[in-house]
Order: sequence, then structure tokens, then C-alpha cells
Amino acid sequence: MNQADLKVFQAYNANTLKGIAKYHGISTGRKKDGTVFNLAKWAFDVRRITKVQAELSEAERTAVTRIIQFGGTVRSNRLVKWLLQDGVIIPVEGSQDTRKNAQHKGNPKASGKLTYADLLAKLLLKGLVFSHTPWSETATVVDWSAGQTIFIPSFMAAILKKGQLVDLPDPKLITPNYITNGSVVTSQRDINNYVRGVRAADGINLTTQNYLYKTALKKLAEQIAGPTNLKAGKSESDNGYLFFLRRILTAATLLQRKQGNKLIATDTQHRFWGLDSAERIHTLFETWRDGKVWNGLQFLSHYERGRALTDPAPAELSKSRRVILDQLKTMGSGWISLDSVVDAIQAKYYGFLFPERDTTPYYSSYYYSYQSSSKFERSPYTERNNPYHLSFKYIRDEADGWYKVEAAYIAHVIAGPLHWLGLVDLGYLNPPPEGDLCGAAPFDGYRLTAHGEWLLGLSDRPTVEASSGGGIILQPNFEILAMEPIDIEVLMTLDAFSKVKDSQQRVTTYELTRESVYRGQQGRWQVADIQAFFAQHSKLPMPDNVRRTLDEWDGLFKRVTIRRNVSLAEVANAEIGDKLAQLAQVERATETVLHSKLSFYKMAQVVREAGYLPLKTPKGQVIAKDSVKISDEGQVTFLHPVPSIFAKQLLSEISAELNPQQWQILPSMVKSHTNAGAYFEEFFGRIQQLHAGKISPKLANNFKAWANYYGDAKQAQLILIEFKDKKTRDELCADPELHKHLTPFAGMRPLAIIDEAHVEQVHKALAERGVNITDNLN
Repeated sequence: MNQADLKVFQAYNANTLKGIAKYHGISTGRKKDGTVFNLAKWAFDVRRITKVQAELSEAERTAVTRIIQFGGTVRSNRLVKWLLQDGVIIPVEGSQDTRKNAQHKGNPKASGKLTYADLLAKLLLKGLVFSHTPWSETATVVDWSAGQTIFIPSFMAAILKKGQLVDLPDPKLITPNYITNGSVVTSQRDINNYVRGVRAADGINLTTQNYLYKTALKKLAEQIAGPTNLKAGKSESDNGYLFFLRRILTAATLLQRKQGNKLIATDTQHRFWGLDSAERIHTLFETWRDGKVWNGLQFLSHYERGRALTDPAPAELSKSRRVILDQLKTMGSGWISLDSVVDAIQAKYYGFLFPERDTTPYYSSYYYSYQSSSKFERSPYTERNNPYHLSFKYIRDEADGWYKVEAAYIAHVIAGPLHWLGLVDLGYLNPPPEGDLCGAAPFDGYRLTAHGEWLLGLSDRPTVEASSGGGIILQPNFEILAMEPIDIEVLMTLDAFSKVKDSQQRVTTYELTRESVYRGQQGRWQVADIQAFFAQHSKLPMPDNVRRTLDEWDGLFKRVTIRRNVSLAEVANAEIGDKLAQLAQVERATETVLHSKLSFYKMAQVVREAGYLPLKTPKGQVIAKDSVKISDEGQVTFLHPVPSIFAKQLLSEISAELNPQQWQILPSMVKSHTNAGAYFEEFFGRIQQLHAGKISPKLANNFKAWANYYGDAKQAQLILIEFKDKKTRDELCADPELHKHLTPFAGMRPLAIIDEAHVEQVHKALAERGVNITDNLN
């Protein structure tokens, strides 16, 4: 006997323990500890357990079998459901409500057809099945009524497994009538098409709330096979799958934000595209599992408020995801019921999402959070009591909250990211719901795909299923037709040295250009490799004119020379260039640009000796200080005959050229280039360095206006009421009649906001409570 054995009985009140002891003729001590010790010594006897098992009724044996099937521990609600299905218990008052049946008062002496509570009470009396965590908020120990968690101690379970049990179907298995397959091929094509779409658009602007504009999103969605809906009223925040693609591709650095508000595709030579299909899937899986890519809690039906969808996911969620994945691995292959996964995690890892728990009632109401000494403050389902800073609504109590949040989150991980990546199939007993955009619709079971089994460590590495029937055709006009079905590897290869010209659901048109081929040559795709690729994959031979042109481009590529560690000199006109080009160790690049292997300072000395005063820009200096004058209206005047390339580079992003010495800053370009807050400060600081002298207040204000630095604002008229103190205010805000129309107003004073549509109703209710209202609020 050990401490764990004693703990089994310590969970019960003294009267229940005395009842068990008296029934079996076991002596009770003066104190509870003595009774606990004697009962534990009696209960954990091998011969007793074997004898009691042989005498069990069919209903009792069925209950014991089910608990063992659940691994020895099961939530009471779950066991009720299965025993009702098995037909060995009768529902309380004819109700199928599992909570009502689970919380019913048990009678260990009941006979005939038993309720769930009676059956568990009889098994407790026989010393085989126990429980803990009472349903009542005020109770600390259980009695003849079963608690929230039912269990058979592992020592007893091991003995019972060797005895006679009932032949019952495995509760974790399910045979779905409808299946929605996950596909790594589809997910990889969607990922490729998304990146390709962003690249083809030369980047896509983001709103100030960090969402894609709907027009651009619609164009991307046309190429996506996964669930999307961008009809009236729908945006990126309503399309979980689309939003997930952008988040995970950004986290994997396949997409990135440029200049604060533009989404661009990174280089086609990114190492990700050099991986084989299985490794790409592996990379994306780990990016989601371990990173801050995806929160998911905000897509649950009972989510109320908290973080913005665009915020990084809290780091703590990574541990929660791993708990779910570990349990999926434990459940194994084949069709597994969602209920069995939820129940197993609830029994073994109850606090996997919210580690600190409290069993007092939870009321998800904005107003209760203002009660400084209220028991409602302890709810983990309000934003200030959990590490994710999220609140959830319509939570009745502890058990209700667990199923509406934790269980729903487990389902979302499976039906959302894992299904979207092609790692699980979803099963349904009834026709599946239409339009599940966010992985939040109910389903009954799941099955790991071959890649899902591999990533969870249940099988060897698989291969991506091959496509057949499609292919590519290279045409004399340099266009390439890529027709579905086609291997994802072929499409990704084409991205490396060609550009997308048009994309439809079944056919994508690429084009070979000098620029795209040059991009490929900078990577690993030389012209000979490109020609060999088309020889292998194109349905028709490469046209002769295309082959000749590729050879010409290859010759030009090989004639390009890159010079390192040289000094550059830019002059005002070709005449000065002619003169300097005659000097020793100075070579000409263009009419007005020269270079030399001479050191920076020796090059400057050579120019001075030739009769010109050089404006020097040493290595490392990337800003041309005091080189321009900017008027209040944004007209830029360069102060030197040869404007600095660094000044021109910076100003070209926000200006249009009027003439070589004068440019005009355009407000629309400033707005698209900058982002409010820290980025603007950095950018404007560089402009201040360019400007000779102090920038005028008028110009500074104009820059902020052009950049929309202060953003937009909203206003509304409020009806405020002030009470005598905050305690009174908070009590009235929580009043059942008033709480829907009276909202606490943040601040030091005891103010509240009255719903404008219910002013008279609030005034009447306050008058009934003796509150006299005056109109002298200052």
C-alpha cells in the first residue's frame, strides 16, 4: 500500500467511507485517516479484486470494461454517453443529457435497472471504481454521487484485465459515413499558387489593420483549391484557410513585408524550393507547431474578444499543440473518434491550455470582471486570467468551459492546420457541413494520412502521390502552358526561371523572358539545365527559335563581369568622363561613371589633381547628408551638380523627376512607402539628414499628413452617468436588469455608459432602486 492507494479514499467524505466500511465489516478509526488506511488495505487485495470481479452483474462488468478501454480514467460525461449507448443504464427522468445523468444522486443499494449514478455507487461500494472532483462548487470531497472524473486504480485495472470483461467495440474507433480527405498535394499546390500569385502581382498592399485588400485577395483565392468564400461581407479575417496560408508562408520567409505595408514573395532561389516535397511539408509542419504562426482560439465559436487576429500567437500555445499531437500519436492509425481524443486529453492533461484552474462558477460577462473581490475573477476564460489575453462567452461553469474552449480548440487543431496541411482526413456520421472556412465546424472522427503518420513518428517517410494526365508545352512565342494534373515539383521548377503570365483553375501560362532566365542563372538553373528540363517534361520538342534565343541569352550572361572592391566616380557630363578615363588605372563603365582599383582616398586624389573637387562618399556611408533642399510643398532641389546615388535611391521611392536637378515628392508615394509609428520615424530621420539645414515645421507636418502618420480616428456621442463610487457602479452594472444596457467606463471616476436606445429603461430601473439622477455631470 502506498500514498496513491490512500489518496483514492481521501477524496471521499467521512460518512461515505464509513458506509463502505460498515457494509464490508471493516473497522473505522476515530478519525477519517484511520478509516482511509483500513479501506485501502482491504481494497488493494488481489484475491478480493478477483472474487468481486467474478460476481459482477452485466451492467457492472460493462462499466468496468468501458473504463478500462478508456485507459482506466474517463470523464463522467463521456462514460454516461457510452453506457447509455450500451443499454445497461436508464436515463434519469428520460433525459439523455449527460450532465444531468452524471450529477444525479447515487444509491448503492438500488436494484433492477440502474441509473448511471446508482451503477457507479454500487461499484464504489464494491471497491472497484472510484471518482474525484465533485460537481458542486462548494464541495471539496465526493460522496455516493460520482465526481467529474471516474477511474480504476492502475493496480486494480491490471488485475481486472486478466479476468472476465465484456466484448465491446473499441470506443476510440469510428466508421464514418462521409469523408473529407486531406491532401498534401493540394496544400502544396495552394502554397505554390499563393506565392506565385503574390510574385505575379509584384507584391500586394496591406491595409492599416494588416489584412489583404479584398480585390487582391479574390484574385489569389481564384488559384486556391482549399475552402474560400469572399462574397459580400466576407474578408480575409473570415477565411481561416487563406489567412493561415499567408501566416505560415510569412513565418517560413517565403513571403515578407516590405516597407511596412506591402507583401512580397521572396526570391525563387529560397532554400525551401530546393527541398523535396516531403521536406517542404515537414518544414511547414514544424513552422506551425513550434512558432507563433497561428493562434486558432479566435476562430472558436465561443471566442468573445482579446488579441487581434494579426497578432503573433502566444508562445505558450506551442506546448498546448504538442500535447494534442502527442495524444494523436498515442491514439495511433485508422479512424479515431474525436470524442476519444478529447476525453483522453481531458483525463490526462486537463490543464494543457489553461494550467491554473478554479471550480467556482464562470460567467463570461464584461461587467463581472470589474468586481474586484468577486469569485468570477478567477475564471480562466476571461482575458486577464489567462496567458493568451482572450475572453470567451456563454461559459456556465468549469465543465462547460472545458468543452466550449479546450475541446473546441483540440477539434480546431485537427480540422484546421492539420487538415489544411494534408495531414489528416475528417470523418462524419452525418453529411459534413458546407463552407467550413476556419476549421471550426463539428466533425466526428479523423484519420492520419501517410504524411501525418510520418510526421508523428508512426510510419516511415512517404512519397507525394504522383500526378498523371497533365504536362507542359513550350510554344514558339516563349509561352509555357502547364496543364493539370501536374506534379507540384514541375510547377515549382518553372517558377525558378520563368514568370507567370496568366493562371486559371486548370491551366497556368508561364513565359520565358531574358530577365526570368537570368534570375534562374543566378541560382542553379543554367541554360543547359533549362533545355534539359523541357526535353524531359514538355509534351512537344523545344522550338528552334526558343533554343537559339536561349543560347544567345546564355552568351550575354557569360559576358557579364562583376568587379569587387573598386572605387566609383560619377561625373556631371561625358566631357569630364573623357578626361578622367585617360588617367592611369581608371576605367570607364558608362559615359559618366568610372571605376578604379585605386583605394578610395587615392582615387579622390587623382580626381583633385585632374582639376576637379570630388564630393566623397566613404565606404559604409549610405546617406548623403545636407545634399538637398526640400520646400514645404515637397519640391526637392539637389545642391550638387552630380546628385548622390544614395540621395536619389531614397527619394526615388517617394518622388517623381521633374528634371535632373529637381524632383517632386508625391503624397501618394509617401503613404505607400511608409507605415505609421516606428517605421515613419526612421524614414523621416533619413530625410532630415538629406535636407540641408533644419526642416520647417510646415514640411514636417506635411510629411506626417502624406504618410497618414496619425492614422484615422472615430468618434461617437456617449451618454455617461456617474455614481457615488465604483462599488455602486460595478454592482449596478452587474444587475440582471441593467447589465445589458449599462457598461463601466474606464477611468478614475465611477462612470458608466448608458445604451442610447434604452436610456428611459435604465432611468426607470435606477429610480426603482432609489437613485436620483441630475444633469450636472462635470
